Amino acid sequence: MTLARKINTASSCFFLIGFLIAKSQYLPFVLTPIIHNILALSCYFIAYTLWFVSSHYQGSNTPDKREWYGFAQFKEQFLYAATLGIIASFIGILALFLPALIVPSTWLIFSCNVLWSVGEYNKLKHPSDDDLNFSYSNQQADLSYALTMSGIACTSALSATLLFFLPSITMPVFIISALIIAGLGLLSCECLLNSFFGEHKKTPTSKSSYNLMHTSLEFASPQQKIKLDQPVYSQLLQKPPLVMVKNDEINTAGLTLQSCTPSR
Repeated sequence: MTLARKINTASSCFFLIGFLIAKSQYLPFVLTPIIHNILALSCYFIAYTLWFVSSHYQGSNTPDKREWYGFAQFKEQFLYAATLGIIASFIGILALFLPALIVPSTWLIFSCNVLWSVGEYNKLKHPSDDDLNFSYSNQQADLSYALTMSGIACTSALSATLLFFLPSITMPVFIISALIIAGLGLLSCECLLNSFFGEHKKTPTSKSSYNLMHTSLEFASPQQKIKLDQPVYSQLLQKPPLVMVKNDEINTAGLTLQSCTPSR
């Protein structure tokens, strides 16, 4: 396992711990919701920081500038997303004491997830040539997970904005957003499990495909070639043509053909 993969795994673990802690505040525990939020946001802060570090070890690709997602390499898009996540987590901790900051914090999280999804799509379309373990189906699962998490972040940002500016509709907004987040949460868990434990075959990238084709079509080495003093076709041209004649029409002394007339 590469260093980037190890750091990504640790980052995913902190994201999962933060998610579980954040949702556990609705259980009848003795801890107050503010402690749950501080612990969850702290885990998110560590997870985004680890993601920021691992992005430096990601492979490089050549983005397609003609496409909407090709404004940067996917590793740079991951760096931008991780940076927004770090800022959003820090503002989220401050929002526990200044509630007005909850709105920009949630929208920063949504922006982070959007950049993450763009990076995953960029990686799907233009993977790194040096990634020997690239799998198209696995990358599709990662993209699906990023999109579902973006949907969750968008729902949270909308509900937080509505609750902050329209507190009178707290109950319907809370119920609707909770149902949407629950459904997207189950879908994201399925995508995550598929990414980690699904059977995904390796897909050769453009560079590895070229190397494989070059190897399969490579000519034999000079030591393995047949050494010929003259080309085969020139040797064949120097030989007299074969003529089918009757045995009694051959002059055995000179091996010359006798003239003959067709029978009537």
